[in-house]
Amino acid sequence: MKLSKKFKEWLRPDAKKSELCLELNISRATLSRWMSKSPENLSRLDRVQVIKEMSGLTQEELFESEEIVAS
Repeated sequence: MKLSKKFKEWLRPDAKKSELCLELNISRATLSRWMSKSPENLSRLDRVQVIKEMSGLTQEELFESEEIVAS
């Protein structure tokens, strides 16, 4: 799972990151770690709901689908 460019653009200002952290009850370090190493942690339904309400983005706009290449 990968975070979309739209979501990253929305989250670019520090104020947005801080506001999101407060709403999700997580630290900035946790948010940074989740964004870089484990974005699937942001895909929990309760977290997605908070992000959708704050950003106005749909669930489909928050994440990019990864293509699976069969060998």
